[in-house]
Amino acid sequence: MADILYRHYVPCYPVIPTAVGFCMLITKKSKEAVGYFDEEHFGHGYGEENDYSLRVSQKGLKNILCDNAYVIHIGNKSFADLGLKPDESTMKRLLQKHPDYLEIIQKYINDDPLHSVRNSVLECIKNKNTKLYEELINEK
Repeated sequence: MADILYRHYVPCYPVIPTAVGFCMLITKKSKEAVGYFDEEHFGHGYGEENDYSLRVSQKGLKNILCDNAYVIHIGNKSFADLGLKPDESTMKRLLQKHPDYLEIIQKYINDDPLHSVRNSVLECIKNKNTKLYEELINEK
């Protein structure tokens, strides 16, 4: 899938409200404007990428989705050795700093600006590998 996307899909790099922590690139410009993760509130684990992304947006920078990359992540494995997993306290800490977080995310979900991106990616895959396309469609 990564090869198909790299060779045949034309990315549009859409703006997203928050990055996904396990595959997030932070630019020098972002570090200069925002600094680093808020270890005081989030420690080592969950929620810090959402907080960071919102702080980036507040500084007028953008969170961009690299829509021609394919990353595999097996959920909740990143911090398994430390016994960490997301829980209610994660969201509490995030909402303490960003009370409008849930509204921002719900609006994004409702507007679904990635609808056309998903369709374009799927169409590209379908044109290059119908078997892979059928597997993806049947997973839904």
